[in-house]
Parts: sequence; structure tokens; C-alpha cells
Amino acid sequence: MSNESTEQPERRLTDFGAWVIKCNPEFSKPQELLAQGGLDDYWSLTNSPSYRVDEMQEDDPVVFYVGRGSRTVDAGFWGAGMITDGVVRGIEADPDAWADSERAESRTTWLGVGVTFWEVPVTLEQAREDEVLAASEPVAKPQVSPAYLTKAELDALLALAGHESLFDGTAAVRSRHSGSELKAIVEKRAIAAAKKHYKKLGFKLVKDVQSERGLGYDLELKRKEGGVKETILVEVKGKIGKRTSTSSVVLTANELKAAKKEKGWRLLVVSEALEKKPVVTEISGKEARKASKAMAHTVTLPQS
Repeated sequence: MSNESTEQPERRLTDFGAWVIKCNPEFSKPQELLAQGGLDDYWSLTNSPSYRVDEMQEDDPVVFYVGRGSRTVDAGFWGAGMITDGVVRGIEADPDAWADSERAESRTTWLGVGVTFWEVPVTLEQAREDEVLAASEPVAKPQVSPAYLTKAELDALLALAGHESLFDGTAAVRSRHSGSELKAIVEKRAIAAAKKHYKKLGFKLVKDVQSERGLGYDLELKRKEGGVKETILVEVKGKIGKRTSTSSVVLTANELKAAKKEKGWRLLVVSEALEKKPVVTEISGKEARKASKAMAHTVTLPQS
């Protein structure tokens, strides 16, 4: 178990406000994506070398932008959120999720993001009429990738969108548009690392319950040490990037409930999950509850 943290290098973009991830209607399917309500997945980036890609950090704010070219979706800013995991290279896209399957085959660089889509976007036309946003890279220099907003531009966008904060919560949905296959690979590697970790500690696997919904954990393990039997229930989270002082994971309501209810509940976070030597961090249910904070709540409307 490691408790190391890594200091992030000083950012070259001193006026940085938020990264802009773009959806190009000529190559992808924005109408299907926006219908999901949000994005919790890996999004493709330019494969070209860029210092900006190297500067992308976990927990950095991101804004979702749809470009021109769609007959059904207005160009403009459609939502916001944050980077949830680091940049990974060398993974091919799923051609079925793209309007242009040939282009999909060329996309091999990905970024983990969590984005909530707004009910009403800030359209390109609105942005052009705003003195500050009109000069922003997505509006004035649409060819720039990856683009970013300055702090002033981000403030102007939020004002037009009617949001006081960038973080309205992360939508718990998975988009067919981007890297769901990559996410599955990360999860598989993380589970393998977890099993190996606990085997070294003398635990034996009782059940792998990943496919069972609503339990709030992935693995049930047990061991007998010094005549004392111990059973633990482990929720496993995999991450591509390195663990840093700001690293975090998202727990579902069922996982948080299990952390409170189940005595032997554990959270095991596997950082650098695609590397040969992933880093594992384990915390107890009590520690997880203490460190958690609500980013969003679901309100079920009463029937009229």
C-alpha cells in the first residue's frame, strides 16, 4: 500500500480557467451523446504532441463544446465538469460509436472526464455576441486543439449559462461515443491488481460479485490469521493516472451505503492501472465516509 503523492508541475497557462473538449458533428454523434444527460468516460484527444495535453491534470475543470455542422444540435457550449483520470495513449477507439469509422481508427489518445450537460446550452451565436467569449479559442480559433478558456472567459460563460459554479455534479452515465472499452480495460486491470494485493495479505477470494447490481462492493474475501477469521468486502476503483495530493474517486449511493452498513467494507483504489506495477491505496469504510462529499443529488419529482 502506498501513500505517496506527486506534486504537479507549474502550469504554463497562467490564465487557465478550464479545458475545452470538443465534439465534431462531422465525425461523431452529438445528438445521441447529449441525450444521455452526461458523460462519465474517456474522451479522445488529438494524437499530435502538445504541451497542453501534458498539462492536463486530474480535477482540472472542463467544458464540453459541440462544433458546427450538425442539423439537429446547435453549436456551442453544452456542459461542464472535470477531469477524472489522466491521459492515456495507444488505445484504439470503438468505430461503432463514431459517424466516421475511419477517423475513429486514428484516435488513440484519451482523457478521463466527468461532465454534466446543461438543459440549455450557450450557443455559438450567443458566445460571439459576448465581448469576452468572442475572443476565446473555441469561438475565434476553432482549429486549436486542445483548447482552453481563460479565467475571465470561463466566468463569462457561466454567467451566460446561468450557473454560479462549474461543478453541478458528475452524471453517472456511460457514453457510447467515446472510450467505454478503455474503461472496461482499466476496471479489469484494477480487479486483477486487487486480487493479487489481497492474496499477498493471505486472503482468499470467496465471491467476485461485480455483475451483481446494488451490493456496493466488487469482491468478498476472507482469511484466518492467528486463529481469527476475517471477512472483507472490497469496492475496487481503477485509475489510469498517478496518485496525487488531489486524487479522488466517485462512490455511488449503494457503495456509500455499504461503506456505512458493512463492517468489513474496504475501498481499494488502483492508480496507474495500465502499468506493470500499479499503485494500490486502501481505506476503510469509516475513512471513505469521512472523506466523501456530495457533488449532486437526484430529486424524483412527484406525480401530478
